Order: sequence, then C-alpha cells, then structure tokens
Amino acid sequence: MMTRVGTTLFFLADDGIHGQELWKSDGTQEGTVLVKDFLPGRLGGSVKAMASAGARLFLVRSADSGLELWTSDGTGDGTSLVRDFQPGAGISNPTSLTEVGAALFFAADDGVHGPELWKSDGTREGTVLVKDLRPGPHGAGLRDLKNVGGRLFFVADDGVHGAEPWTSDGTEGGTLLVKDIHPGERASAPVSLVAADGTLFFWADDGVHGAEPWTSDGTAAGTVLVRDVEVRPASSAPGDLTRVGETVFFRARTETHGEELWKTDGTAAGTTLVKDLNPGRGGSIPSDLRNVGGTLFFLADDGVRGMRLWKSDGTEAGTVLLQDLLPHGPFAHYGPLGAMNGELYFVLNDALWRSDGTRAGTTFVKSIAPGGVNDSTPNFLGVLDGKLLFPVSRYASTGSWMELWGSDGTEAGTTVIKNLGVLPSHTSTAGVPLGGSLLFLGPAGQLWKTDGTEAGSVLLKNVGAGADWDLRDMVRVGDRVVFSARPTYLYGQQPQLWVSDGTEAGTVLLGSFDGVRDLVELGGRVFFLTARELWSSDGTVEGTGLVMKGSIASLGITRLSRAGNLLLLATHNPDPGGHRLWLGDGTAAGTFPVEDHASSFSSDSGVVLGGQLLLSGADPEHGQELWTVPLPDVFFLCPGPYTAEATSAMGASVAFSPVWVDEAHEPRPSVRYSHEPGAVFPLGVTQVSAVAGPGASCTFPITVKDTTAPVVTCPAEQTVQAAQASGAGVEYPAATVHDAVSTPEVTYSTPSGSTFPVGTTLVTVSARDAAGNSATCGFHVQVTAPGNVQPPEEPSAQGPSSSMGCGATAQGALAWQVLTLVALLGRRSPRRRPRGGPPSGQARG
Repeated sequence: MMTRVGTTLFFLADDGIHGQELWKSDGTQEGTVLVKDFLPGRLGGSVKAMASAGARLFLVRSADSGLELWTSDGTGDGTSLVRDFQPGAGISNPTSLTEVGAALFFAADDGVHGPELWKSDGTREGTVLVKDLRPGPHGAGLRDLKNVGGRLFFVADDGVHGAEPWTSDGTEGGTLLVKDIHPGERASAPVSLVAADGTLFFWADDGVHGAEPWTSDGTAAGTVLVRDVEVRPASSAPGDLTRVGETVFFRARTETHGEELWKTDGTAAGTTLVKDLNPGRGGSIPSDLRNVGGTLFFLADDGVRGMRLWKSDGTEAGTVLLQDLLPHGPFAHYGPLGAMNGELYFVLNDALWRSDGTRAGTTFVKSIAPGGVNDSTPNFLGVLDGKLLFPVSRYASTGSWMELWGSDGTEAGTTVIKNLGVLPSHTSTAGVPLGGSLLFLGPAGQLWKTDGTEAGSVLLKNVGAGADWDLRDMVRVGDRVVFSARPTYLYGQQPQLWVSDGTEAGTVLLGSFDGVRDLVELGGRVFFLTARELWSSDGTVEGTGLVMKGSIASLGITRLSRAGNLLLLATHNPDPGGHRLWLGDGTAAGTFPVEDHASSFSSDSGVVLGGQLLLSGADPEHGQELWTVPLPDVFFLCPGPYTAEATSAMGASVAFSPVWVDEAHEPRPSVRYSHEPGAVFPLGVTQVSAVAGPGASCTFPITVKDTTAPVVTCPAEQTVQAAQASGAGVEYPAATVHDAVSTPEVTYSTPSGSTFPVGTTLVTVSARDAAGNSATCGFHVQVTAPGNVQPPEEPSAQGPSSSMGCGATAQGALAWQVLTLVALLGRRSPRRRPRGGPPSGQARG
C-alpha cells in the first residue's frame, strides 16, 4: 500500500519493532523514516486504505474511535483524526477515497444518514456531507468513485431510480443523476468505470440490450450506448482472447449470429463482428485461436464442411478457409496447434500438417500414428534448433508408452527421437528452453531434457520414484525451471514444488505444500497458490516464502495470473457480489482491488492492450462478458521474501536478487537499496527498501533465523575407585560445546564434583542456545567399590562401548540404564565367599 504526495512516498512497513506502521521516503536512506507509531508495540497501526488530496495524505485506520478517516502532513504531530463520524466505537467505514482537485471525496456512514457522499480538505470543519442522496439510515450504496477530467462520477441508488451513474462538483446542488439508464426502480448497475480523455466508460444494462458498453460526458444526452455486442439481455460469453498486433480477436455469442469471431481495438467503436461464418443463430463456434507470424489461425465449423482450419486478417474478405476436402473423408479430429519459423503446425487425425496461411501452402507432412487410432499427440513441446518437438502416446495390446518426436517440416525430417518408456500418465504441458536444451515433462512423473538427439535426450529426475506422480506448470525463472508435482493416487502425500538447472544434481525439491497451482513468472520470481496462501520463489529454498495468507479482505483467492507487469488475482466468497479482481506487485502491501469490478476469470486470463487488460470475466449479475481493467504503469518490482540461516552472532550474508526493471522502460532507472545484496543482516526481520526515483520504491522482508542446534561433544568414559562404600566425588572434564551464533547454556544431569555412587551412572549433557535450539550427549561414570579391581567389561552387542556421543538414540540410552540397574542390583546381593576362592571383589591369582 503506497501513496505519493508531491515528492514524498508514503507506505506501510514493519521494521520488526513497531509492527506495520506509516512510513515516508524522499528516495534517500536518510529520508526514509517512520511517520507515526499509531499503536506502540508489534501489533501495528491498523491502516486499511490511503489516498492523497492536495498536499495531504488521507488514510483510513481502526482505533478506539472505530474505523475512521485520518490525515497526515508527513509528521507525527501532523498525523491526526480528521473527524469521528460516529463518536465512540461506531464505525463510519470511509471507502472509495478519491481525489478531485484539492478535495478528497469518499463514502462514509455518520450513523444518521447511512453510507453517503462526503468530502474533506483535511480539517474537521472542511469535512462535510455533500448530499444525502437517499434519506434514512440505509444510505445510497455509493461505489466506483472516479475522477473524470476534474469532475466526480460515481454509482448510487437514491431509492427511486436504482443503482445509476451520478456526478458531483462538490456541492449539494451540483450532485446530480447523470441518466436513468434503466428507467424506473430497476438498476442499470454500472460496473468497470474507466476514465479516458475526460470521458467515462462503463458497462451497464438498460433492460433492453443487456450488459453492454456505455460512455458519458456527465450529461444525460451525452450518456449513450456505445456498441450493442449482444443484442439481448444475456451473456455474450467471450473467450479465446488472442492478440495480433494492435487487435484482439475473440469468440462471442449473440442472438443473431450465434457464436462467431469478433475483434476489438480496446474501444467500443472498434469492437465488431469479423465474419458470420455460419449464418444464422447456430454459429461457427471458433476455437484454438493462434497468432502465427502476425496471422490469426483458428478452427471453425461453417455448417457445411464441419470443423476446418481458417485464417483471418481482421476483415471479412480476409477471413478464409484453408482446408476444404480432407484425404480421409469428411471427418476431422484436430490435435494441438503450434508454430515454427512463421508457419502453423497442427495435428489432423493421425498426421502432422503445416500451413503458411494459404490453401496451397497447407500441406500434409507425415503420419505420426501408424500404430492405430488410439495413438495421440496431446501437445507440442516447443522448437529447438529448427525442430518442432512433440510427444506421441502409443497404445497397443502389449502395453502403452511414449515416444519423443521431432520435425523440421519435411517428411524425411519427421522422426522418432527416443522411446521414453511406460505411459501411466502424462500432462499436456509445453516444454521450456534452457541452456541449449528443452526441458519437458515425460511419463510417470519424469522430468526430461533433450537437445533434439537420442543421445542428448536424458532423464533428469524421476519425481515419483516408482509411484504415479503428475508433473505440471513449468515456468522459467532466470537460468532455472520451476515446476510442480502432485501424487495421482497416493493419498497423504502433499504436492511439491521443484526446481531444475538442467542437471540431475541441480534438480531439487523446494518444498511441499497443501496444493501447488497457477505458477506465474513475474519480475524474476515464480508466484503460485497453495490451498490457502500466495507464495513466491526465486528458485532457491531460501528465496521461497509466503507472500500473503489465502484471503484478501476476507475473500478467498481462487485464481492467479499475470496482467502486464502485475499479478492478477481473483477472490470469491459465497455471498452475493463475492467476486473481486485484484492487481498486485507481488507483495501483500502492493495488492489492491480493481474498484468494484465484480468478476472472476477462467483459464483465459486476458490480453493486455493499450494500457488495459481485456478479460473474459463472469459474475452472478451479468454472466460472462468482456471486461476492461485499467493497468497502472509498473516498471520495477522488488524481489520476494527471503529467509536465511544465521552463520554468526552478526546474522547472515544474504545475496538477494536485484530489483526487476522492465527493459522497455525509458529512461532506465538507477536503483538504490537500503541494504546492498550480500550485506550481513541481523537476526530477525529486516525490511529492505529499493528506490528507483521519486514515487518509485518498494520494500521486501529478509528474515534471518537460527534453527541450527549446538554441537556437543562429551568427555570420555570415566572410571574411579571409591575410597568408601558411599561412593566417590568425581571431577570430570567439561563437554566441548560449539554454536556459531550464540553462547549456549550448558547443564549436566550430575555436575562435575558430585558424589557418584558405586556402579555406573549415565551423565547427560544438554546445551541450549539463545534461539531455543538444543542438543545432548551422554557419557558414563563408573565407580568401583573400595579395594575392588574390576576386570575390563566386554563390549555390548546391543549398545555403544564408550560415551553415547551427540545424537545417540533414546533406545540406546534406555539400554545402558537397564544394564546399569542390573549391575547395581547384582552388587547389592549378599556376598558369599566361594569355597577355595578369593574374597569377593578381588581377582583370582
């Protein structure tokens, strides 16, 4: 959570002492300081939202006065409560903080009017109710406050017109309904409000056209429907969004045309039907949209020929059929589509085909399934050294197996590279190029790499080790590949995250989690969801850490994707309106909602075009539609959380990854760190800040822990002869204790100098360091009776013959205690001098 006020950046951070509190920075280390410790101690100041207006910072925080509005001039004394709207513990809950001019507009509940529109200049006297839109305690349900060219727009329900667009100049008389789009009490329910060049764009339902794009200049006459994509009040269900140049193609369904191919340039006027391939309401049902060399390829059914391959340049005339008659009759079963050297490659029935975008250039390459109709190619792995690599799954009466194939686009150059072995399971995941090879997921939980030759196709790791594991979600992070693994049938085993540098030794486990899914690369790290949490990793165990718990604002995280240089997250709870979209920079503090965007997203996670995300999303009110999400300009990202093991009392040296900077950003910023990579960090949590210029900074935590137990070495076994029957005082050497971080506290079960009884006593040495790590070892003190000479004991076959040493087992210690007890009981039995023998305790001679 960061907010810029002039040349000062305000943000929330936890320095390990004060909890999460308000800080500010002018871009220098000296100018990065704590503004105010709202709540002394580690609990933090409970700041929920921040915004700027004029030269002041406004924030919403929870205190004794409830959830209220505060302001700050950047000093501790100048940070204060603006107004207690509901004196006592009442909660006014200011939301949708929006700057217009030098004033802050927001929605708040003063306990009398319900949630209504307020404005503030940072003083109590200047914080006033703008207008009571819906008299009574329930309020007007304000949301989506937007500054459009210096004028405020928002959505509200005055109890007469339903939820409709409103505008305000900050006065009661100037706060007006823009237009009753859905006349009467029924609401048009505007969503996805976006400001562009002084004009408001949004989606609304007028009761006739369904949810469609609208635009407004703040007047009723200037509030108009832009384009009726779906000419009935139902979902258009857009999907397969594919960018080609500055155009995004997608499929959408309408009452008139059915499901057909559409295109958009990100504007309503530029959103049009490309061609009605199957005239009427049936639709051609386009699928598998692919951008290959600037040409759109796709599959569609024109209602005459069945499913066939088409291409389009975005015009009706340039949308043409590439295949008509097929060599094996009318039936067509298409497999994966891929690209190599600017041409499309695809599997049709049992053969590999290629196309240059012309009918004459759409040709058969080779049959790749001579074994039978059950053979299949689930996916293309990728291109390496001019070869398209792909697996072929074989099924026969003798068993099933997988083969690795390669093709240079010719029949002679399309061959089997290697038999990869048995085929209990396989995931359709593309390979990842790394260091001149291609890493890919093979059968039965196997990770392979290939250079395109049989000798160079080698097994790197069998993750399942004989069991059935499913590998998936490969993502490249720098010079390594991160992938997930999940047991298919073995219950009780957790999904895992792995990393590989392309060698067997460098393919290692990063951790086990209660779920691993939606791997996304961003800023040199991989982000992923577990069952309940968002994590990130730089490909090392130390750099794998928790980003946030599995909910945002009490909404469970359901999906994770990438939008430009940000993460895109979807949350949901069972309540109405529980769908929300969020954007984030990979930190908990830098994750913010897309204002009142009540939508989720599916596997089709959108396309970035012109500074906005085009997204096929769904909510209970509108069904599945095409949404737009404005994207802020983000050009640098902090590395994620790091955890290191202390190596000395000073802490540990941590060589964290540098800040990620978008190579396309100009001018390229110079990044300054509060702590340089490789610096020594103390025990505990250190917040590292990185500054790339005014208003461009981020922070991330580095945690140094001491989890290593001390090393304890016991003295040798001790043997002493007692001078009297009660035993003997025994002085023994101290144990040797080593700990790299602190001086451990050492205790002995029987201290040196104590009186030990006749017999064998086990002495346990315990060492505990300052972090609470402990270790033990043990040795024996044997005291013989006065005048006795003990023969040397035979080594026991059941236990050690000397000191127990560090790490001795509990079973070994118990065995020695039993032997000691037996020896003591034996010595306490009545002594009888054997006839003809020496006195008891003396050796025969």
